[in-house]
This record gives sequence, structure tokens and C-alpha cells, in this order.
Amino acid sequence: MSEELNELLQNFDDLSNKARKEADKEVGSRISAVTRMNRTEVTELFPSREDQKKLAELMQIVKSSDEHNKKVNAITDRVEEFGGIVVTLLNKFV
Repeated sequence: MSEELNELLQNFDDLSNKARKEADKEVGSRISAVTRMNRTEVTELFPSREDQKKLAELMQIVKSSDEHNKKVNAITDRVEEFGGIVVTLLNKFV
């Protein structure tokens, strides 16, 4: 048992990084499924999990059934949080 534990501890960072990369691919794939971006574009534009989560939250507001003014207000309430995401998206399209 201690040999297996030693091996686990020696490989812990590698295992953790591998799992993180797989999770990031899955998130990128799911975002690409609901946008016009492919997985590579998603991960290039939004490499961090935090940014991918913010993008998903912003998309949720935009695609909600709320009226336009409510959507604008919801985004305005979180403008500091979404600012970087909006700039990144606009840089892609402008």
C-alpha cells in the first residue's frame, strides 16, 4: 500500500493536470455546442475556467426570455465581471 501511495504522491500533479485538461476540453466543447465558435476558438479566447464560466453566464443572460431592458440591466449590474469577456468577443468580431 505504501508503494502505491508513494506513486500517487509522485504523480499527483501530473494526474491533476491531466484531469484539468480533460475537464477544460469538455467545457470548451459544450460552449462551442451553443455558440458559433468551435472548441479551439473557445479555449484560445477564454483559456481560464473562470472566463469560460463568465462567458456561459453572460450567454445565459443574453439568451434568456427576459425583455431586452432586463437583459441590459442584468449585464450592467455585472459589468465589471463581464467586461473582459465582452472585450474579447468584440475583438474577435471587429
